[in-house]
Amino acid sequence: MKNMTDVRSMAESCSACGACTKNCLFLQRYVKSPRKYFEQALSSTLDTEDRKSAFYCMVCGSCKAVCPKNLDPGRAFLAVRGDIVTDNGGAIPIESLKSVNNHQKLSFSALLRTLKRGRR
Repeated sequence: MKNMTDVRSMAESCSACGACTKNCLFLQRYVKSPRKYFEQALSSTLDTEDRKSAFYCMVCGSCKAVCPKNLDPGRAFLAVRGDIVTDNGGAIPIESLKSVNNHQKLSFSALLRTLKRGRR
C-alpha cells in the first residue's frame, strides 16, 4: 500500500472497542472489525471482495465522532480506495460505482446527497 499513514494508524491505534461499528451500518454489514480490516489491508491479506468494500463507506464521519481515540476510519477507507484505484490503472473497479461517479460529476442530484440542507 502506498497511502499507508491513515491505514497504519487505524491498524496500530484502534482499541477494537466497537463504538464505531455500533454507530455505522456500513461497518456492521461489511467490516465488523475496522482494526482487523486495516491490519489485513497492510499485510495485503484482504480478499478481493473485502478490499472492494472500502468503496461502500460513505465517509460521513460518524465513526470518527464516536471514537474514543479520535481515529478516522473514513480517511483510512479512502486510502484503501486510492490504493485499489492505483492498482487498477486509475479505474474504479466496481461497475456499479462507475455510474454513481459519473452522476456526481455531471449533476447536482438530490438522490446522491447524504445530508439535507437546513432551512433558511
